Amino acid sequence: MRSIKKLIIVTILSLPLFESYAVTLGPYTLAPQSFTSTFVVQDQCIVNTNSLAFGNYTVTTQLTANATITVTCTVGTPYSIWINKGIAGTSIGNRLMTNTGQPGVTLKYNLYHDAAFAATWGDNTGGLPKNGLTGNGAAQIYTVYGRIPTNQTSPIGDYSDTVTVSVVF
Repeated sequence: MRSIKKLIIVTILSLPLFESYAVTLGPYTLAPQSFTSTFVVQDQCIVNTNSLAFGNYTVTTQLTANATITVTCTVGTPYSIWINKGIAGTSIGNRLMTNTGQPGVTLKYNLYHDAAFAATWGDNTGGLPKNGLTGNGAAQIYTVYGRIPTNQTSPIGDYSDTVTVSVVF
């Protein structure tokens, strides 16, 4: 008896949803109804970065290095990429790396949108955020161009800074 009820239920559920059927099966009456299923796709962005490693600095050599920012946003999501001044920097135009063995000893550097080092990458406090971007559902990769200028007389040691990359959408 059990398998017959299952067979009848499967048959009823396979009928078109735009019609209503009432079927009596023993003491039970089955009256299927249709319903609407809805959902909302929300804006979402995910950001990944890699480190910028300049290598060995000498006073007479300007160093450059690149890093990437990878952003994946929902299709059609407008977004901007901001990079702050870093931990030791006093402004976007004055980013500083700190000597890890001698706190307070710094080395100037900066980050740019372009390989010509013409547009300083910043946030809403200075420099230029990367604006007018639109998500396409796939990973979009942006290059960060870094440069340490020549003629800095900082003492030997390891230098580092941490900047925050924000995707504003």
